[in-house]
Amino acid sequence: PLPSPPKSELNNQIALETIKENPSLFKIVTPINITRFEELLQSHPNQPYVSSVCRGFREGFWPYAVIPSEMPESVDFSLRPQSEEAMTFIREQRDKEIALDRFSPAFGPDLLPGMLSSPIGAVPKSQSAGLRLITDQSAGPFAPNSFIPRDAASVRYDNMHDFGKLLRQAYTNHGRSPAYLFKSDCSEAFRRVPMHPLWQIRQVVTIDGARHVDRCMVFGNRGSLNIWCSFMSLVIWIAINIKGIDDMLHYMDDTFNYEMDPELEYYMLYNKSYPKKQVALLRLWDEIGLPHSEKKQGFGSSLVIIGFHVDPVCMSLSIPYSARMEMVTAIRQFLDTTHSRRRPLKQWQQLLGWGNWALNVFPLLRPALQSSYSKIAGKTWPNAGIVLNRSVMRDLSWFADRVETTHGLHFFEDEEWDYAQADDIIFCDASTIGMGFYVPSKALGFASNIP
Repeated sequence: PLPSPPKSELNNQIALETIKENPSLFKIVTPINITRFEELLQSHPNQPYVSSVCRGFREGFWPYAVIPSEMPESVDFSLRPQSEEAMTFIREQRDKEIALDRFSPAFGPDLLPGMLSSPIGAVPKSQSAGLRLITDQSAGPFAPNSFIPRDAASVRYDNMHDFGKLLRQAYTNHGRSPAYLFKSDCSEAFRRVPMHPLWQIRQVVTIDGARHVDRCMVFGNRGSLNIWCSFMSLVIWIAINIKGIDDMLHYMDDTFNYEMDPELEYYMLYNKSYPKKQVALLRLWDEIGLPHSEKKQGFGSSLVIIGFHVDPVCMSLSIPYSARMEMVTAIRQFLDTTHSRRRPLKQWQQLLGWGNWALNVFPLLRPALQSSYSKIAGKTWPNAGIVLNRSVMRDLSWFADRVETTHGLHFFEDEEWDYAQADDIIFCDASTIGMGFYVPSKALGFASNIP
């Protein structure tokens, strides 16, 4: 189950007094029809988990944080210079968020007792030309993310290997490729999730000297991914088990699937026809109040899904050339030591996240990332400089060269085998003093010390 605020916070008299005396600043804001959502989950096998997610939508979510006892009464680390372009966007977003009731009315200029204000910024959206408003909850002393364990950010996404297995199985069952692939993306995902007032008090934003309490989940909190995926996994469970939409997958706020039936179905809200499974999914979202927009719904005989081009006729998965070259260029810039051999930890993490995404198509390149993971192991400060060593530079250069010249996976040719299909199973192990092999079916074992 997802956590509630710890007892220490439920007894935090400073924060509770500020919340009680300023009710206009703190509010639970969400479009989700939690009553209907809960009704659809009555047969879910893990009811404590369901109850914790539903409680979060009613009372606000707590992002796994453990607040240190030495926390000051208030913390203001909001100052961060912005370009004029960024400030124009930030002001537009502020007005939009106030209109949607996700930002409180302005107050200040001072923070109230118990409050914390982190810096905000505008960053480019991935795979689009727009900007995204972010809150840097890793910045400064007593940064909100420093209260949240690192494993709270650990999420296992559905990926292209999962989708490839489903496409192979569909081909086996029907003797042909699917008529369509489709993808559906709900809009402003994190902003649909309310945070608990005891956390809202710690995500005050400061714009043009005025303060606003941000009432919803932000892009930049370490616990946000886990909270969102906990909710979305239940939505997908309803889709599969209650609505009969087989083989639904999701990656963050992106959902994707295939459709065998070539006949499309009309969807009134967009005055368009879509694959039948996709229409059923959109109607489920309407039923539980999860907003979506027409521009984020797509389908076709082949389709780009979470950045990968999937072709079920050729049974292939690839990264478009422009995206591959963008990654290759970024890796080579990262490895350019003309001015410095040091890179901040957050830059290492961003590059490795990108590399992990590419492993969907290039799984055999995984060993080339190991030296980089070893280099940053145990490091926690986002801006701490970490030196590029020879093994990292060699491995990442090799990785970039392979990404540049390799096209992608073929689902039939690169199918993973399970143990039942193996002619033999060999167990092996190695240590600093030796190595060994064991073949159970033949009662054979071999061991050797390192010379």
